[in-house]
Amino acid sequence: LISPPFKSFSGLMSYYYPVGLGYIAGVLKSEGNSVVILDADLLEKTQGIDFFNEREMMDKYLKCVNDTNHHIWNKIEKLIESYNPDIVGINAMTMYFASALNVAKIVKKYNKKCSVIMGGPHPTLEPGQTLESENVDYVCIGESEEAIKHLVKKISQNDSSFESIEGVGFKRNGKTIINNKWQIITQLDSIPWSGREMLYDKNKYTPEDMSVIMSSRGCPFKCAFCSHITKTRFRSVDNVIAEIQDVIEKYHTKQIAFKDDSFTVNRKRVVEICEAILSNKMSINWECTTRVDLIDDELLRIMKRAGCNNIKIGVETGSQEIMDKIQKGITFKQVKEASRLLNKNGIFWTAYFIIGLPIEKEKDIQLTYEFMKEIKPSYSAIGLYKQLPKTVMYDISYDLGLLKKEINIEHFYNVNPIDYYYDSPQRRMYYIDNERFESIYNKINQAFNRHNVSWMRLTERAWSRRKLYADNRLLILSDFKKALQILKVK
Repeated sequence: LISPPFKSFSGLMSYYYPVGLGYIAGVLKSEGNSVVILDADLLEKTQGIDFFNEREMMDKYLKCVNDTNHHIWNKIEKLIESYNPDIVGINAMTMYFASALNVAKIVKKYNKKCSVIMGGPHPTLEPGQTLESENVDYVCIGESEEAIKHLVKKISQNDSSFESIEGVGFKRNGKTIINNKWQIITQLDSIPWSGREMLYDKNKYTPEDMSVIMSSRGCPFKCAFCSHITKTRFRSVDNVIAEIQDVIEKYHTKQIAFKDDSFTVNRKRVVEICEAILSNKMSINWECTTRVDLIDDELLRIMKRAGCNNIKIGVETGSQEIMDKIQKGITFKQVKEASRLLNKNGIFWTAYFIIGLPIEKEKDIQLTYEFMKEIKPSYSAIGLYKQLPKTVMYDISYDLGLLKKEINIEHFYNVNPIDYYYDSPQRRMYYIDNERFESIYNKINQAFNRHNVSWMRLTERAWSRRKLYADNRLLILSDFKKALQILKVK
């Protein structure tokens, strides 16, 4: 199972192991398969932390993707040769779809008979397009644990009756067949824990890299820019606590990262998890992602007592007009109250914002900056909007004449990933021309970065991680080096 190179190409530091492939690996291992997970970004782990120059980073990525002699491709080829797999599964997000296609090409170059399965966000959104590649034999759509289990079994038995497998696409006699229907997994406790032990060269990961835990799946909200809308399901509290204890014991992890879409969507369950952490005397810190309308003072107090030291929240914009159009479903009053409560409880928190939405005007961007300064997050992150197919915002952008009707596979090799789907990279927004937007974008990036690099903000982050420093003195040096890099970015 391979996670293609992406961050190593763009120069960014790669955090965490590929948890999604870990779940696939766990299921396949339980069926008696021999499985190895290759996180290709680990082959050349970079230290970059400048998240504010996305176009430049993606230009680097595009150059590496098109460099067939790049040493990472050679390393991947040698590892495939050394393991001699019968089947290779590749994870593919839209941003690094070309990288995933390159991995598939390397596999087929080594052994044409080796079956290539591609899954993840892009094959889920565009299964037909993914199968256009001559190097991809099958796609898995949506949550793939059940689909890939049955698919691998049939491939191993030379049984080609793939029509019976929900959520699978394949090719037969020159035709593409997509079994679009797929069932979400309702009983999450039935899925084996993510298979960290199957990682290639796992000793290169830090304890914090191994900390990712998904305690739930799905998101009930319907943001216009997101394609990830499914029913929310939860693992049992006992199952979650048992995995935390296992990760602590095996990998000495002291900082857990809950990567649920909205961790506090079930308030009662969060309280139960916190009470279990406290009653088991688990001396850990942890972080999570949630929404401003899903926290309150009492909840934050018990979360902090149980070790929560970092909460990430999507605010997105400071413009009421944009907030309405992106269908976020929150109010600025709720954001301000959440900010007050988080600051009151002394929890380090990140506010995420988006810039470059096709319907934004200059005044909307200015309101976003002003609102960020008003709510004073511990860390403010602003990301450039990227078009994703099968979203409400994609349809809006297309109706405004900003997008291509369709793009072919070669497009992913020839265009900077932040410009995928645009009819012209010179016209990303309806109300602001590209030259003016680039100027605004650079200025707001610098302004957000200035907010983050003050000694007060850096000290606040260090204080939130003090338990970790007490347990691992070397982490102080590592974080200090990161702080110096942040100051250099400024």
